[in-house]
Amino acid sequence: MKVIYPSLVEQAFDLYVKQYGTVPPSKVNKLKSYIYKALVKNGILDQNGNSTQKAKDDGLVESFTPNKDGEYEPETVRDLKLMYPMYAQFSDNHFMKSSQGWLADAYVIRSISSQVLNNPFSD
Repeated sequence: MKVIYPSLVEQAFDLYVKQYGTVPPSKVNKLKSYIYKALVKNGILDQNGNSTQKAKDDGLVESFTPNKDGEYEPETVRDLKLMYPMYAQFSDNHFMKSSQGWLADAYVIRSISSQVLNNPFSD
């Protein structure tokens, strides 16, 4: 079963990977679970995975707005790149915000797809 974690958990996991390197696939869910529990314990997320007022006060979701599903979406390309660091390598003109959410052009999609497919640790 694949667990879907809140975006703040995914952000923290991405930062961990950037700082410490690749995590073996067998340890990914365990690490994400640990991060989730730590964020709940520290009052950043509630038990349902929603951002708390403390997270907003601390600036972790400051420039994000909830979408129709209750998840936070970045309002600017800069914030999109902060939330999803894999997009930082691309120029801002490759992204556009629509009423459906953020869109990336085919160049970004092809590049990210190639990176994932060529990563031996990707599942």
